[in-house]
Amino acid sequence: MYCKFEFLEIYIQGQVYESQGLEQFTAALTQHPSCLTLKNLYFQCEYDAEDETSPNPRSPSQLLEPPFLSTALESVETYGPPNSGFDDRWLDEAVRAWKSLRRLNISGQDNPPQITLAGLIPLVRHCPHLYYIDLELQAIPMKPFLLKDVKNLNIFTLYLRNSILAVDPVLKFRVGQLQAWEQVNSWLCNSDRP
Repeated sequence: MYCKFEFLEIYIQGQVYESQGLEQFTAALTQHPSCLTLKNLYFQCEYDAEDETSPNPRSPSQLLEPPFLSTALESVETYGPPNSGFDDRWLDEAVRAWKSLRRLNISGQDNPPQITLAGLIPLVRHCPHLYYIDLELQAIPMKPFLLKDVKNLNIFTLYLRNSILAVDPVLKFRVGQLQAWEQVNSWLCNSDRP
């Protein structure tokens, strides 16, 4: 017997070495049957990921790696300090497990961000139910031909902070042509959010 649950909120505050309990918890959660019923994950971290007092500092992205096996996840929201470790590799590995993902919000990324516009391609390919994306991108160009075989998208809202789309009208037009995308908002960090 075990209790099924669908929503989990995790808050970390204080020194980075105090996160060891969370590491043990997420590892145990991954092995527990209830992991498969988890649909909504909210993760907020308020410590310095580069705290030198920790014998084994773990970034927020590393702390979230065990829940990758939570295949029922539909909504993931993370709020962390700079140097959280979210990058294209992390995103690619995560979305291959989160097939049911519908909403993704990642705040508190590296400066500069390590997720690129090209890193969104695995996200929209592997998550057919995804409709909302809000994250900060590294403002570098992407070759538009990479989007040519991305089909059957349900995404209608896309918020891209520090995005090259803000200064590349051709690429913005190409992304805006994707099926079902009704709202594409992008802006540079020194611009006002729409």
